[in-house]
Amino acid sequence: MMILGIHAYKVSVFPLAGPGAVTPAERMARREDAYRLTAADRLTHHVREAAAATLEAIDGGSEPAALSAVENLMEAVQEQRCDR
Repeated sequence: MMILGIHAYKVSVFPLAGPGAVTPAERMARREDAYRLTAADRLTHHVREAAAATLEAIDGGSEPAALSAVENLMEAVQEQRCDR
């Protein structure tokens, strides 16, 4: 769920249909959801750090940095899944 929330926020910040495709209210709602999901207690510290870095990159407005951070987050989640 956390990854889906972050992805929804990312596509609201960098919409394929252009900057006016998402309203500021929708973008803020998706941002709040993404931050809430990132704070879930069941996530490991490593995944939380990667999620926080992803949110920071999205908030920073650099799409290449956000894409790189999402890749790092996916790796962190995969590592957690493999450790189980």
